[in-house]
Amino acid sequence: MKTKLLLILPFLFVAMLGSCNDNDEDSLIVDTKFDNALKARYPDAVNVKWEREGAYTVADFYSQSFDMEAWFDSKAEWMQSETEYGPNLQLLPDEVHAAFVGGEYADWDIEDVSKYERPDITFYVIDIEKVNSRDLEVYYRPDGTLIQAIPDIADITPDTPIP
Repeated sequence: MKTKLLLILPFLFVAMLGSCNDNDEDSLIVDTKFDNALKARYPDAVNVKWEREGAYTVADFYSQSFDMEAWFDSKAEWMQSETEYGPNLQLLPDEVHAAFVGGEYADWDIEDVSKYERPDITFYVIDIEKVNSRDLEVYYRPDGTLIQAIPDIADITPDTPIP
């Protein structure tokens, strides 16, 4: 019995190693123009992993301890960045923080807070949930103006219209 176990253990070990996913293998290899564009905008980006999202090439990385994404078009022109703050409202500008805690969604539970930047607009999205209600995304301008509150149904891409 011990002999069989000793013979089987190395195979189990190899099988376990093969099933581990490091995600390094999943990172897309991109043209240097994308790496250069990312480094120009985020020189301190680390742990960069690339992927394709529709027509965009997206870098997932860390910068200044934040999990971020930067979206580039086919010419490696920057189109959008997302900075994830987790559920931390304290990282929002004071105006956005005050608008949320003083607004109609203040009693909802916060799942995530993100900052989005595009060439023409910056906005913040707070993902919220409440028992017996559909999850929502609440959008704010940096001055605390509520843009919209919509069901949380899809990812925000550079093509997502912001009123």
